[in-house]
Amino acid sequence: MSVLITPDLVAQACIDVVTDLHREHLAALERQLGLPAQTIEPLATVDVLAGEGFRLRSDRAPCCLLGIFGLARTPESTKNGLRMTWALAVEISVVGTDRADVIRRRDWYAMVVAECLIQRVPRQGSPIDTVELADVDLVAAGEEGTQETVGQARMLLDVAVRESLDPHGLPAADTPLEPGTPGGAPLTPYEPPVLWPVADPVHASTEKTQP
Repeated sequence: MSVLITPDLVAQACIDVVTDLHREHLAALERQLGLPAQTIEPLATVDVLAGEGFRLRSDRAPCCLLGIFGLARTPESTKNGLRMTWALAVEISVVGTDRADVIRRRDWYAMVVAECLIQRVPRQGSPIDTVELADVDLVAAGEEGTQETVGQARMLLDVAVRESLDPHGLPAADTPLEPGTPGGAPLTPYEPPVLWPVADPVHASTEKTQP
């Protein structure tokens, strides 16, 4: 029986990567632009996105929220389970001194986060196979009060997870096999099912003799 990979686990893996590693990508961008180190401040908030535009007052800018709200494509059947491709929504909010500044910051953080996710999400020993950028929406800056100019970037990434769900882990409800027997349902909900015994390999050899 394969391990069930729920969407929240996939989202949390991506949140952890952005939290731990986005500074390295910001530093690389600073070097590329010829800016002194730490000119672009790290993200102040990296957290779960509960819904579009669902930013809390405690989420300080620059802010990056990530969440999964559905599938990006139809699941694929493989030998060991279903390969699920989830749509990861990313919402970035920035504050700048004027419209030009906020647009520049919006673009910096959006592409840094996209690069960080595509390059750094673990693959070895992880159920995640691929991370692909599917869409970017660079929202026009808007005025908030009289002192701050704010802007947003919204992105969708396709995150493919191998063997995310096993369609044959337990038998159908009308199985003729008795609960607690190999291939049958567990005796109680809190006991693991009894697996079929593993057959010992058969080794055979032939000898050819002259008549």
